[in-house]
Amino acid sequence: MDTTHKPIVLVEHDGSFFQNDNLLFLLLNKQLEEHEDAMENWLQKEATKLTSIHGNRGTMFETDLLAQLQNSCFIKNGEVTMCDYLANLVILKECLAEIDCPLFDASFASYIRTSLSLAPSYKPLLTMFTTNACVTGKPVSSQDLIWHINEEANNATIKSSINQHHEAMVVMIVCSVV
Repeated sequence: MDTTHKPIVLVEHDGSFFQNDNLLFLLLNKQLEEHEDAMENWLQKEATKLTSIHGNRGTMFETDLLAQLQNSCFIKNGEVTMCDYLANLVILKECLAEIDCPLFDASFASYIRTSLSLAPSYKPLLTMFTTNACVTGKPVSSQDLIWHINEEANNATIKSSINQHHEAMVVMIVCSVV
């Protein structure tokens, strides 16, 4: 990058321009024009630097968002619900769209399916969607995929809750008999 130094700031006093505050170096019209040209040149170079810096930051931000989306993986550990996990993926997709890097729906659906590869309880559902898409020739939209995955997660939560209540009831019955 260019390391041009900023021209000195001029001091105006009674309609005349000077190089410093002590008013010793009065600038002539030619010198004033040269200073204005130097200042304009410096400002253009600074604007180019800033544009380059922010342009690279945009690219890095886009790359970071894509990496987060590509590397996301749902692991059922109780810390993050499936609904929250999928909502975070949607937020990443929306952020990419805001910076003019929209994802095709099929790509986003693929990211979702891939991110659930370590969650074995969702494999039958994902296999069913893949089979259905092959048979019908119609890909599953990310919106439908999210809805069905959330439904599956809600059903699993309800079943788990019912099983816990049943276990508690069995323990109460066994304790009351003994």
